[in-house]
Amino acid sequence: MENRTVVEEEIMVGFDDEALTVKEQLAGGKKQLHIISIVGMPGLDSRHLVLPNLEFLRHLQTLKLHNLSLLKSTDLRGVKFPVNIKRLTLKYTGIKWDEMSILGLLLPNLELLKLESNAAWELKWETIDGGFHRLKFLKLIRLNLEQWITCSSHFPSLQHLSLEMCAYLEEIPSCLGDIFTLQIIEVATCHPYAEESVRKIKEEQESIGNSWLKVMIDNTLVYGDL
Repeated sequence: MENRTVVEEEIMVGFDDEALTVKEQLAGGKKQLHIISIVGMPGLDSRHLVLPNLEFLRHLQTLKLHNLSLLKSTDLRGVKFPVNIKRLTLKYTGIKWDEMSILGLLLPNLELLKLESNAAWELKWETIDGGFHRLKFLKLIRLNLEQWITCSSHFPSLQHLSLEMCAYLEEIPSCLGDIFTLQIIEVATCHPYAEESVRKIKEEQESIGNSWLKVMIDNTLVYGDL
């Protein structure tokens, strides 16, 4: 059986020529590269995070894109991701929420998605059908999201939902409780209304016999019959 070594690299990327340099370095590097962390460095006059075409890294499974300053117009239309990506972390990438849903279509094998600190901008996230059909773990951290419109069929494989410091989101969609695979919802330092909404999700699921769903609020387990 072939032995593969998991290698993690951190890459600094900014303008087009620098992105090309990164691509050349990756192409000449280790063939079994499984994890890459890319840190964006836009110039003073740049409003776009320039990302290299990583489609050729067929073995890549984990990708972290961290920008060093907030951008509000990252364009994914020219970006091609490796199809085998399973774990993706975005931070300060400034992607529009409608493009975030498209991202799920671009990464059909995605199982883990972490969105941190203005990874996306605008105030409403309306998901689409088929975008995250294999996603098992979703974590939202320090986002300005105010409204989340979704359906249980949009996350059919979700097992773990976690929200931290999402102060403006007042409600976790109740339909998420209907996801058959969902095992745990975690909420920490979020809006009080959001906390109340996950309590209601727990109550609703308990009322129909779903006793396996766990709800954690600020690291405290919430029980049914509240």
